[in-house]
Amino acid sequence: MNRKARRAGAKGGATGAGAGRIGSVSDLLLARAGQAVAAAPIGPQTPIAADPVAAAYAKLRREEADRTELETARRRAEAMPADLGVWLRYAHLLSRAGRRGEALAAYRRCAEIDPSREEVLHMVAALGGGPAPTRAADAYVANLFDGFADRFDDTLVTFLDYRAPEILGDLGRRLLGPAGNLIVADLGCGTGLAAPHFRHCAARLLGVDLSAEMLRRAAARNLYDDLQQAEIGAWLGGRARSLDLAVAADVLCYFGDLEPVLAAVAGALRPAGRLLFTVEAGAEGYELRPSGRYVHAESYLRRVLPAAGFGDAMLEPAVLRREHGAPVNGFAVAAKLPASAR
Repeated sequence: MNRKARRAGAKGGATGAGAGRIGSVSDLLLARAGQAVAAAPIGPQTPIAADPVAAAYAKLRREEADRTELETARRRAEAMPADLGVWLRYAHLLSRAGRRGEALAAYRRCAEIDPSREEVLHMVAALGGGPAPTRAADAYVANLFDGFADRFDDTLVTFLDYRAPEILGDLGRRLLGPAGNLIVADLGCGTGLAAPHFRHCAARLLGVDLSAEMLRRAAARNLYDDLQQAEIGAWLGGRARSLDLAVAADVLCYFGDLEPVLAAVAGALRPAGRLLFTVEAGAEGYELRPSGRYVHAESYLRRVLPAAGFGDAMLEPAVLRREHGAPVNGFAVAAKLPASAR
């Protein structure tokens, strides 16, 4: 092709993926990346997560797919006004898209269909439609993550720059050193994203979660010595003074009042045992946000940790992930029981 033809081709735009949308070098790069990855799976173990151009294109693909999914859900909800499953899906997608008023109306419709559903009542409260509970109901958490399991790693790592396991892993390495003989509990382990950061220090790595689907994916990593489906407070209650380290990455955001769960952790740790966890940062006490998650103030954490029996606590500001293009600020917390704890 001669120079004149090449210039004409550049003015005329690309063909194939991205045709008609090339308006900048970035557009061209995205189109080229799209040709390479359009049919490829998107996940944290693929080159997409490591390649900024491919990741940006994947993000555009996901946003377009989300819009299509939401429109499909709207049409189904209109066509099936008494179908709880259809309306739950529609309400969840509206909430995820940040359309809070519409999401509240959809969740209220779910409550009309079945007033007993705890996850519905939780989200109505989170969106400002009722009093906030002190913690998320087990059914809400289990159903949420069962439905999210197949795209959890993809969404959080590739698209939301989720860093809570990595942050706690770095904190653990600083505090624990090369210790490799610990009994470690990964509380609310999900798909096992924290496991690679703590396997090296664990003689036994235990995982517990409410979601069967998340546990199935955690098992596929082959990093845990034992996995149990249970509520973490109840699970901890049967393990008095048996753990050296408990890790809760992005888990305590489903608890408003932290005192009961912190007391349960303290009871399961051996003397001088440690708890590492993350929470999202709030202004005062704790608060249920429209996301369905709780935020906690630094002053609140500094009050409840000693009350639960922890003698030393270190709080470090951290950016846990990004949502709607903005950082989600929180704390990485390391708390330690006294060596004399009974």
